[in-house]
Amino acid sequence: MISQGVIKQDEINVIWKSDLIPGSPIAVRSDLDPEIKKKLKQALISVHEKDPSAIGGIGKVEKYMETNKEFYNPVRDAANLLGIDLAKKK
Repeated sequence: MISQGVIKQDEINVIWKSDLIPGSPIAVRSDLDPEIKKKLKQALISVHEKDPSAIGGIGKVEKYMETNKEFYNPVRDAANLLGIDLAKKK
């Protein structure tokens, strides 16, 4: 809203900041050829150096990085606080 001129920076009072919230993952099939997985991973984690304009998504994406399931614990924690069962299928 600040960048759009709707409000001014001095009109904001920060009362709390959360830890960073992980964005959407990029996942591949578990049975994909290991060599293809390796090449794809390397391409994704280095694209910000070679062509930053190739990165897109919702919000401000600066780069892709390798991660693990524990990286998404803040999402699980938030769901737990809200009483959302992530294991429940719709």
